[in-house]
Amino acid sequence: MEAILRARLGPGACLKVAQLDAVRALQQGRDCLATLPTGFGKSMVYQLPAMWREEIDRPGVTVVVTPLLSLLRDQLRGCEDLDLNAAAWCGTADKRDTERIDRDLRLDADDGGPGIRLLYTTPESLGSNARLRDALRACARNGFLTSIAVDEAHCVASWGHDFRPAYLALKDFRDDVAGHGVPFQALTATATPRVKEQIVSALGLRDPALVATSLNRPNLRYEVIRRESVIGGGHSEVGTGVGTGVGTEDVALAHLAAMAKETKERWPGSAGIVYARTRAECERLAALLQDKHDVDCEVFHAGRTGEALARTQGNWAGGDLHCVVATVAFGMGVDKADVRFVSHWGPPTTLEGLYQESGRAGRDSKPARCVMYVGSNELDELRKVTGGGGEAYAAVEAYARGVARCRRIGLLEHFGERRAGGCGEGEERCDVCADPDAVRRAAAAADRISDGAAERRMEDARVAAEEDTRGGTAGGGDWKRRRVEIAVRARRVPLVPTQHRPPVPPGRPLGSRKFVPPMKGTKYRLKQ
Repeated sequence: MEAILRARLGPGACLKVAQLDAVRALQQGRDCLATLPTGFGKSMVYQLPAMWREEIDRPGVTVVVTPLLSLLRDQLRGCEDLDLNAAAWCGTADKRDTERIDRDLRLDADDGGPGIRLLYTTPESLGSNARLRDALRACARNGFLTSIAVDEAHCVASWGHDFRPAYLALKDFRDDVAGHGVPFQALTATATPRVKEQIVSALGLRDPALVATSLNRPNLRYEVIRRESVIGGGHSEVGTGVGTGVGTEDVALAHLAAMAKETKERWPGSAGIVYARTRAECERLAALLQDKHDVDCEVFHAGRTGEALARTQGNWAGGDLHCVVATVAFGMGVDKADVRFVSHWGPPTTLEGLYQESGRAGRDSKPARCVMYVGSNELDELRKVTGGGGEAYAAVEAYARGVARCRRIGLLEHFGERRAGGCGEGEERCDVCADPDAVRRAAAAADRISDGAAERRMEDARVAAEEDTRGGTAGGGDWKRRRVEIAVRARRVPLVPTQHRPPVPPGRPLGSRKFVPPMKGTKYRLKQ
């Protein structure tokens, strides 16, 4: 197989050990769960067997389930570069293409079998498109459905950061359509031990081969910038919370802009990614970066037209922009090797999301930065969004506020990978390992400024309340005070319907009668 790989990718191409282990499991007809880091080459696990079948002219189809149409399209372009016969069946597919795929999948041995080697689809299409399922059922009956590859398999985890309910139906697809003899390949880069267990259970993997390698990305430098501690001046930098415009959003944006421009000067063809939580935040940040800081950037999120998204992705991939400002919709379809920085404007909801999104940097193995810009108020807001905290919030907060623990170690241990020390030899040193004293000073300054702002807000609220009580607000304090006093003294009386309400039998408490909803036109009165 390695000879085939070199023939299609070049003389220097070779398989990594984990890739080879996953391919061997497929050759043995075994289910497989492969946990491989972002940029490792997970797609080669199912593409190489397809190349081999094509090379020896043996018909066989692998169904590849992907969560995003953008990822599906990128994979198809990659197959074209490899001269590999692949097709896609999804909601946006042309009718003529689906008819052609349908006919091909139904070819039996007398007709030479299907010519398609890889069929890309989404879990929603696989679960709801009866015609696709019938065609694949015929393909399996003829003995030409060789395997099912489930990309981004962590989407099956109900507590995961990318949960997709349609993934839960994939087990039924194998039981009802493919047959038990068709092996599953579950592939992911962001699975904690708990998520791995649910992948095995939800997909019904039988005695799977567990293939894993270290999730460590040595060329990535992990940093956290506490926004309250960023100072202004000739150029923005992280300091001790003393300086012009300290802690303002504009100064933090200047810090981000400086990083984007410096990166572009050093690597002209490169580009960066800035992740924001919402579409509105993406639009706002991009406008500020463009207008105030002269950063050439564009917006990418699901609210924009397909034409606009394609244009933005093309400009970004071609290195014409400093960066793209995006939601996580700009995610699993990204395939650009020289992304030199990934920034999060605000904390992500999970460390899994942080690892996966940061992992889009430095796929060419050259140094890249992964920077989280975070304010204390955003951590408080995240606590509310996550329902008061929980394990996911606690992990993100510990990462963001940490001043003594290596960022790299914190991420790896979250995924069950244990090792001692901090960033080692040959690894880009995180901010904690590079200058722990500076990190502690910046965190102390950020906490001090944040606490002071919280105290000022409380004091302002107290003063406003006292002014209202004393009637201190111009022309309005007295009536506000009287209104509050009347509301406190007044007895609460419920509104009850004056008709269609059965009387209470003697000797029974008021709350014991069955409630009868009022009819249309019922009049209400105050209960005396």
